[in-house]
Amino acid sequence: MSFQEQEIKAIQGTDGIRGKISYTNPSPIAPLLFFQEKRLLTPYFFQEYVYVFGRLLQKQGLAKQGDTVVIGEDPRDKKGVFIQAAINGLAASGLQVITVGILPTPAVVHYMLAIKAKAAVMLTASHNPADQHGIKLFFGSSALKFFPYDDILLTEELQKFSGSSDSQTMLLQTYTAKKEHEKARRLFIATFQDERNTNKVKDTSNAIVVIDAANGAASSLVADLFCKEQFAAVYYENVQGNINENSGVAALEGHKSLTKQQALSSQGLFSAFPLWRRLAQLADDPRVKQDLQPLIAFVFDGDADRCYRIDYIHGKQTFYITNGDLLACQISRYKMAKANLKQAKETVCVCTIESDINLSLLWQKQGFQVKITSVGDKWILQNAFLSQVKQVEEYITNEEGKHIYTQLIQSLQEEAISAIKVTRLWQDMQTYLESYIAKPGHFLVGAEESGHIIVPSYVKTIDQKEIIGYVGNGIQTALLSLYSAWNQKEAAFTSWHVNLPVYYVDKSFLTRFGIVYNTLAELVTDSLKQAFIVDSSVSVKQVIFPQEPNMLFFEVYKEQNRVAYLFIRNSGTEDKASCVIACLKAFQDVAKQLAKQIHINMFLSLKLESTQEVEVQKNIILDCLRNQGANLADFTTPLERRVVYETEHKEKLICKTKQGYVLSEIGTLLQERKSFLFSKLD
Repeated sequence: MSFQEQEIKAIQGTDGIRGKISYTNPSPIAPLLFFQEKRLLTPYFFQEYVYVFGRLLQKQGLAKQGDTVVIGEDPRDKKGVFIQAAINGLAASGLQVITVGILPTPAVVHYMLAIKAKAAVMLTASHNPADQHGIKLFFGSSALKFFPYDDILLTEELQKFSGSSDSQTMLLQTYTAKKEHEKARRLFIATFQDERNTNKVKDTSNAIVVIDAANGAASSLVADLFCKEQFAAVYYENVQGNINENSGVAALEGHKSLTKQQALSSQGLFSAFPLWRRLAQLADDPRVKQDLQPLIAFVFDGDADRCYRIDYIHGKQTFYITNGDLLACQISRYKMAKANLKQAKETVCVCTIESDINLSLLWQKQGFQVKITSVGDKWILQNAFLSQVKQVEEYITNEEGKHIYTQLIQSLQEEAISAIKVTRLWQDMQTYLESYIAKPGHFLVGAEESGHIIVPSYVKTIDQKEIIGYVGNGIQTALLSLYSAWNQKEAAFTSWHVNLPVYYVDKSFLTRFGIVYNTLAELVTDSLKQAFIVDSSVSVKQVIFPQEPNMLFFEVYKEQNRVAYLFIRNSGTEDKASCVIACLKAFQDVAKQLAKQIHINMFLSLKLESTQEVEVQKNIILDCLRNQGANLADFTTPLERRVVYETEHKEKLICKTKQGYVLSEIGTLLQERKSFLFSKLD
């Protein structure tokens, strides 16, 4: 089965299932059909989805009746109906369910590894708003996530089951789960007391630290993990309230710095954010003003698998925002020096296509092996686990074990990789690894610009053995950066990078069989050639990523050096498509003109004409045009405020002036091109 077929048929996105929620599922519509038609997730869908997951584990030989599976959640399910539905589904499939309650995703994965559970289920929509929910799945001994091939298997099984008579019977059943929140919580905290997981060497008692927990899964843990005794002062913001509201990593994406004046402004972008009010206040602390004590903030997302860092430089009256790429750059340099690694060329660093163009160049200059993957930390996990598996070869003496090892290595390098197959082979290998002592492989760090950082973690199992686990871990990222020899001057890249999103789109348009794909491909190819090819030393090539064949991806080379790239892809976690353009500074002027042209065409070709959000957006634009300085005060519901935010700060169709909101340059260009967003003017 080809990746193209999988991409069309699978219902999952980049990282599992996410979407808006509905507490009711109209009968007799099957929960899967309701999700596909309305894009709404219901408790019935959750119950069916994890039931099928449990049955798939058993069908594929990864679990048997009565085996254990761990389930955790972030705090968005206020009524507790989605977690109960998931418990019901897993238990009905024949598995024993242990619930660890509200904990970060890495804590749930660590506990799965520690108790040797067959799988973990995390109920979270990560950085998405509170009106959305989702499901992340992890395989037991490998801790891998689903790859596209696995997604399609699960989708096919769900299509057979959803709405069937067996489903109707299953949905009537209610179960209880064994509760082990405190055990999982203590184990996660203990993980960071192991200095190998944080490399704690630096005295932090002089630092003033602020934590933004995004009102999420880390809220009840931050006081234990960032203790007051460690710092001159520590403040915990956004530890209760609606998840990700006026908080969290996602709001910082695309921002490199913020002046103190901007942070204090009542009309500023982050004026409603408690974090920024606290930082602006602390910037006036005499200790900070005299540069006697550093002011640092760490910002997580809803399930705490992502992290950004903020540093205040008093001399410049500016807060500098450090994203995942920059954090990975600093952490890799620090870990390399700490481990005194002489053979950098054997060390693997991984980033995704969204990463800054300079990150891979810098790693290459340092002598690392650099892998660039498609979007999603599952592809980083693939490389991390491959490195880990290679460490066990010397322990295998049995011919059957060597045969399984060879199969496992081959499976991890297949284009259509399957986490099910890899985990089954890894499970089979354990018989031949009794003398194996866990140690990190050559994998040093993996990074996404969005703040997912993956490094090896030592985890102790219930039988007191040590294993190495890999999972995106925002808290570990924060502690590693805190204890590193941080240099703010080094925490910057001299490249140009822009992310151009279009929200509320028809994602079927941007597939290799969609009506827009080929048109956009021709436009981008021609535009790149016109913008960049000034002589024969410059070339443009299109690259097909097997993991994501529907993505348009182009690279620009000057002689043998990559100087720019551009890609357009559907988001796997949000209702949007984005164009990302990155280049070395020398090419930024032509890149900026190119960005404007392509962004306009994406608005005209991808955006849906009639959804609830688009109707709100039309009214926002109408207000701006009628009043020539609208205040948008009538847009008060959570959905309306979110659309205002996305229209202003993400799509940048409107901007705020002293007179109020008006059309931006891109908004005016769309009006000239007669976009349907302006139809209410007619």
